[in-house]
Amino acid sequence: MSSGPCNAVDRLDVIRAELAGFEALCKVLNAEADALRRADADALPDLANAKLTQVNALQALARQRSQDMKRAGWPETPAGVQAWLAEASDASKARAEWQRLTTLALAAKRQNDVNGRLAARQRWHFDAALGALMQAAGVSSGYGSDGRATRDSVSRGHLAV
Repeated sequence: MSSGPCNAVDRLDVIRAELAGFEALCKVLNAEADALRRADADALPDLANAKLTQVNALQALARQRSQDMKRAGWPETPAGVQAWLAEASDASKARAEWQRLTTLALAAKRQNDVNGRLAARQRWHFDAALGALMQAAGVSSGYGSDGRATRDSVSRGHLAV
């Protein structure tokens, strides 16, 4: 099921490219977390675009790896990955890099989850502040059947506030 010695070198290169991609993604995720902690709304759109760019690049690399595995005749299972790695020019190095890759991918997922919670907290604070401002302006609010806040229409008199 081997695809030849030329592709064996490429396998290590593919893994290293994914590693570099996940390292770049982790940097973006850490910058995003910092911006969320500082409530720096101006930084978030650029970071969201950078994150999307990195995720798209990582998806392309994962497709490349998947195609290489299929060409080599290996299934996309843990056993198939190990067999695919065993055909690398330096199988030991490939397995170590794969372990590093999976650890880094998990770290990126965890950081993205933390960022989601930070964003939700920022939104809660924003909603609370907006609610206080609306209440001070005399605009009544309540909750709809879906649990989301609803507000009555603001009259022109309130707009002058």
